[in-house]
Amino acid sequence: MPDLSDKVILVTGAGSGIGRAAAVLAGQSGATVVVAEIREQQGEGAAAAVEATGARSLFVQTDVGSEESLDHLFLEIETTFGRLDGAFNNAGIGGTEDVVDRTSAEAFDSIMRVNARGVWLCLRHEARIMRAQGSGAIVSTASIHGRLGLPGNAAYVASKHAVIGMTRSVALELAPLGIRVNCLCPGATRTELFERSTAATIDQLGGEEAIASMVPMGRVAAAAEQAAAAMWLLSDEASYMTGHALAVDGGFSVQ
Repeated sequence: MPDLSDKVILVTGAGSGIGRAAAVLAGQSGATVVVAEIREQQGEGAAAAVEATGARSLFVQTDVGSEESLDHLFLEIETTFGRLDGAFNNAGIGGTEDVVDRTSAEAFDSIMRVNARGVWLCLRHEARIMRAQGSGAIVSTASIHGRLGLPGNAAYVASKHAVIGMTRSVALELAPLGIRVNCLCPGATRTELFERSTAATIDQLGGEEAIASMVPMGRVAAAAEQAAAAMWLLSDEASYMTGHALAVDGGFSVQ
């Protein structure tokens, strides 16, 4: 378990899946956890799960695609804690599951608003705070499809390539200050988003086992496995790692 003792850690998209698992793990690792989630009920549930570990939490209802909403989130963080030691920019939405010539501009804009613009807006605030305090670490959730193509998901893939590009650029900006910026590239992981986005594929191919068979390790990941990687990247154990896109995909992307 990573040591995040006495650190203030932000997790966006913390209401379910990888985000909720990360928020709980951060609490178990000694952090005070800021739970950012657009869905109030799920956000409050995640905050309660963090507090059940004995850690302190702060829930702020947040739409990462909204500049005003993020202004409010980071004002709450600065007012309440006066610092931000780590941030996991995890909030995201899935793709449209259609070929490019049948994907609307509205669908493209919706995906980019959350997955790319949302990460950029978070990075802007996080860089400002961490630059002023002279320390910090940031992890954003990309995808193995930020490194690979995926037919029928051009907008989603573009948004995740953008996360990797922003990670590398901001890492170079902040490296001289000792502030680290990395991203997580999950493979198939059992979350609500995974179940929704792969429902048609699972039905066509005959169950989750069909997707697992495409993975060299032969299974789909648990959300907690991705959370562990993200929290490790935020910890001092990853002190010499920055600008890296860490694939946690059971070997899928090296085939």
